[in-house]
Amino acid sequence: MCGRTNTTLRRDEIVRVAGTSRWTGENAFNPSYNAAPGATRSPVVRVAQGMGREICTMRWGLVPSYTKPDELPDFWRMFNARSETLAEKPTFQRLLSRQRCLVPVAGFYEWKKEVRSAKQPYYVHFEGGRPMVMAGLWDTWQAQEGPMSTYTILTTDSGPRLGWLHDRMPVILDTKDSQDLWLLDGPGDPKAGTWSAVCGPYIGEDLVWHPVTPEMGSPKLQGPECCAELKRPTITQFFEKKSGAKRKTDSTPEDTPGGKLARNSDEVGETRGSQQISQMGSQPATPAPAIKKESPKPSDAVGAAEDAKGQGDRQDPIEKEEVVEEPTPKSSPQPKSKPSPAGKGGMGALSSPDPSEKQASITQFFSKKS
Repeated sequence: MCGRTNTTLRRDEIVRVAGTSRWTGENAFNPSYNAAPGATRSPVVRVAQGMGREICTMRWGLVPSYTKPDELPDFWRMFNARSETLAEKPTFQRLLSRQRCLVPVAGFYEWKKEVRSAKQPYYVHFEGGRPMVMAGLWDTWQAQEGPMSTYTILTTDSGPRLGWLHDRMPVILDTKDSQDLWLLDGPGDPKAGTWSAVCGPYIGEDLVWHPVTPEMGSPKLQGPECCAELKRPTITQFFEKKSGAKRKTDSTPEDTPGGKLARNSDEVGETRGSQQISQMGSQPATPAPAIKKESPKPSDAVGAAEDAKGQGDRQDPIEKEEVVEEPTPKSSPQPKSKPSPAGKGGMGALSSPDPSEKQASITQFFSKKS
């Protein structure tokens, strides 16, 4: 099957294929990157009766001559014709003898059904961009507006190279001999009936293809982008993009607006913190309020002395909290308190223990316990 073609060949390429520069309706030719049946007029090469070869601009999509003048033409009904059954179909059988033609194009499009029922279009052409010549049949319909010449493209089974894409492909006439045989073979010709030999699938290695944008499915899309190769990621690139997207969601990169905002916020915070520290260092220290010291009681002084003496023999570590004292203003020295009569006896001033029993200090008491 062949439902879209690229008809943007240059005039010199078309003339070289035809073998003549005589062109009927050349001004009506409108080159198209996305030619569809009924939408464009394309050049075909035919053998005019008594005049030899000529180029003629025709509309794609065969409208038989027996179609009524007031009937609405259906260009999509017979835009292709199966080469295997040409001699069996009355519509095509009558055209085989005298109304064959060559259809020169730059390439054609075919759709491949892929996953999820989506169809991917491919552009098929010759490597190097040389013209592709297809076999066709033409006819003239007497419309109300005047005579209109239309044509159809012959198809055949796909060859081994294009079998993966579609089960049908256009009949490609690659050599001058095959083109001449298709055009000149007919009743009275010694080679009559040999035309079927050139209607097989093309198996040349120079037939290449590539995917194109699905948007060219609409004939309204015109331009080089219709046949431009569609760059699709490989399996490796696909998974690299997946992993890259996951890394972006896990962390905020610095080159994103969020990353820059977070980085600027940190810098502003550090700057403000350093400014506050420098301001604190430049300001004079505020003296701490003086703490009124009370003279130790005689009994407390004795107990503290005994505790200090006992800590020298302690084996288990004692946690110490480091205290930074603020400088305090100098004050007049405190008068020394006179020793209490109970200073030597420790707690003797508060109670009257048995003179024969020696009072144990707090440190000695806990040492005995441990």
